[in-house]
Amino acid sequence: MRTSHSLRLFCILFLTFSLADCGSGSGSGAGEGGGSITVTYPNGGEIWNNGSRYTIRWDALGSTGSSVRIELYESLFHDQDIAGSTANDGTHIVTVPSDTAESSWYKLRILSTTNDSYSDYSDEFFTIAPAGTETVTETEPQANSITVTSPNGGEIWEPGSTQTIA
Repeated sequence: MRTSHSLRLFCILFLTFSLADCGSGSGSGAGEGGGSITVTYPNGGEIWNNGSRYTIRWDALGSTGSSVRIELYESLFHDQDIAGSTANDGTHIVTVPSDTAESSWYKLRILSTTNDSYSDYSDEFFTIAPAGTETVTETEPQANSITVTSPNGGEIWEPGSTQTIA
C-alpha cells in the first residue's frame, strides 16, 4: 500500500512539473540572435471541432528563418505534426482531422525549421471536440474584418445629429 501511494504522489508531482515545463507559452519564444516566435491563435481556451477549418496564427520577429514547423501536443506528448514545413508568414490554415482524439489538453508548438531555439507553445490548453459539438469560445480573428471602436455602447445620439463612426 505504501508503495502505491508513493508512486501515485510521484506521478502527480512529475505530471505537475512536466505540464508546467511543457511550453509555458510565455510568449518569449526567443532564440539566439534576437529573433522570436510567438503563438497568437490558438493560445488557450479555444474549442476546435474535428473536421472544421481554422487559421493558426503567430508572430515572428527577427531572423527566425523562412519556414516553420507546427506541432500538436496532447498533454505532455507530441501528438502529430500539423505542418512539417510551412512559410513563416504568420498564418497556416488547417482542417482538424476527424479522427483527432477529443481532449481539453492540447497545445500548439511553432518552431523555426532552421533553428529550433526559436519556438513557442500556446500559452494555455485548448480543446478539440467532436464535429457538430456546440461550442462557446472566443472567435478566431478574421482577415478582412472591420472593428468598430466608436460608438462602443452607451452613447446617446440626438436624431438628426452628425456623428463620427470609427
